[in-house]
Amino acid sequence: MVKSCSGLTLVETTIAVGISAVIGVLLLSLLVNNTGLFYSQTSKVQQGVGANDALNTFRSNTRSAVSVVNSYTDGSTSFVSSSNVLVIKLLSVNASGNLIANTYDYFVYHSVGGIFYQRVFADVLSDRKSGGQVLASNVKAIFFEYFNVTDQEVIPTSAAKVRLTLTLQQKIGLDLQTNVATSEASFRND
Repeated sequence: MVKSCSGLTLVETTIAVGISAVIGVLLLSLLVNNTGLFYSQTSKVQQGVGANDALNTFRSNTRSAVSVVNSYTDGSTSFVSSSNVLVIKLLSVNASGNLIANTYDYFVYHSVGGIFYQRVFADVLSDRKSGGQVLASNVKAIFFEYFNVTDQEVIPTSAAKVRLTLTLQQKIGLDLQTNVATSEASFRND
């Protein structure tokens, strides 16, 4: 009686290992590509959300502002309204949230080192807190435009409304991703 041995030959084993290796490489390649796509899409969404939040804060405070002022000096630092800096004044508020007549807080919007800041300089009578807030990072450029009520471009101190164009740029892998967002707000009329 002859007994047969059932097993794999060296050739069959080599073919099986080769097929497994090819499938493994394809799966790894698919995983790497999908991870890169996921990271890219996530970055786009985060950039869009960051830009949207920054523009909402800018728009809300600008609508509450009385006007653009030419400049504001804090110690040795001066901020001058221009195409890349906005200085606005808002009526101060008391602890009850009521406006204080003839008393103003100043808000400054500017970019330094790729960061878009909002700085608040509150009057001593105001219940607002002085300080700075990062509105967006990865900022390539900010650009302010000033318009009168008939939409003609004017100098900052004559503006009835302001338009902000915010350009965010982030390197993702070898690609440079750019997101441009714009918002416009008119000043309070009372």
